[in-house]
Amino acid sequence: PNAPAAYAKKAGECARAMRRVDRSLILACSGFWWNDAWFKDCLKPLSPQLQLFSHHWYTKPVPTEYAGSGLTAQFRKIVRKPAWIIEDIRRVRAKADACTGRRRVGMSFDEWNVWYAWYRRPGVIDGIHAAAMLNILCREAADLFIPVVCYFEPVNEGAILVGPTGSRLTPVGQVFALFKAHRGRTLLKLAPAKGDVDAAASLDPRTGEVVVTLANLSPSRHANVRLSFTGAPAKAR
Repeated sequence: PNAPAAYAKKAGECARAMRRVDRSLILACSGFWWNDAWFKDCLKPLSPQLQLFSHHWYTKPVPTEYAGSGLTAQFRKIVRKPAWIIEDIRRVRAKADACTGRRRVGMSFDEWNVWYAWYRRPGVIDGIHAAAMLNILCREAADLFIPVVCYFEPVNEGAILVGPTGSRLTPVGQVFALFKAHRGRTLLKLAPAKGDVDAAASLDPRTGEVVVTLANLSPSRHANVRLSFTGAPAKAR
């Protein structure tokens, strides 16, 4: 029942039944996109009924605590993973477009995180991983047609720690709070960042304000960054 063709048959039946009740529903399918059969036997036949297909990526494996002699290597491995993930997303997007033709189906990148956050308290490494991932998604989501992105799972597995008497943001949650400054703005194209620095920038066309988010992916070195703007924004932060 979990083979691609069988899944597509059942999902198609469910989609048609749901649309008979509400034609405004936005529907998505899942799939194991590391196996080409899921593109050919699942996404292709379902694509006329879908707006989205779901894709997941977890950075793993991760020790319960970041410590000891391997800390620097673990740091580099984790914060560099988003760059690898976006290349895999490009692969999935290319295969999806090849099998669906002119009707491009959006990607719902609705699960990403550093595992296993329920065994430990997410720290600085998790926060920098999130910053790198969000910078990349800010820059690439439109071109890769990713209209939906969800961090999974924010409460007590990454972004927000909830206890008996209160709650607080983890480093991941603090990064999300910083990135909300991009909301509702226009993406600005940046020259490629150099070295360990990753960045995204957006413009408020009403005020001319530019917001730049920068992540230093080095575990041991400070980064000196020079920002150069063409034109004359009113202010930058």
